[in-house]
Amino acid sequence: MLLKHPAGFWRRALASVFDEIVCLVVTYVFCEIALRLLHLMLFKDVPYAQAFTQQQQLFVNILAGIFVGLPYTVGMHYWTGWTLGKRMVNVVVVDYRTKQRLTLKQSFLRYIGHIASTLPFFAGYIMVVFNPERRALHDFIAGTQSYVFSEKDEPQAAVLEPLSTDITD
Repeated sequence: MLLKHPAGFWRRALASVFDEIVCLVVTYVFCEIALRLLHLMLFKDVPYAQAFTQQQQLFVNILAGIFVGLPYTVGMHYWTGWTLGKRMVNVVVVDYRTKQRLTLKQSFLRYIGHIASTLPFFAGYIMVVFNPERRALHDFIAGTQSYVFSEKDEPQAAVLEPLSTDITD
């Protein structure tokens, strides 16, 4: 895989939007299944629409969001270097110093770092625009960097062999 140049703000934003849609759809399905099963097990005599309070539904939504988002984001970055959204826009995340695959620790730190990047007012994401290396706050926290990779090379190379450190335009 040939790393071309650091991925910019809009490319990464588009990937994030796609990933959020994927996670929201899967989370919705998990929530519906979980609430329906809980209703059948605990509240058989109560109509489904009245079985849960808004706080209970919110709690199930948060748990489902973590259950979906954590393995999706951490796992995909660790095993392949990208999420489905990043793959669509030819972006791979690599170790900042070695340009190799991420460790599990780096993948997890990126996930946690997204919280810090959101506060305040998405400043950690916006810094990509002003940073010449196009690194966001979560990249600094995890020691990572997002690159656009060459379309002519197979993306599976990130899993099978070390990434090339050649950066060309």
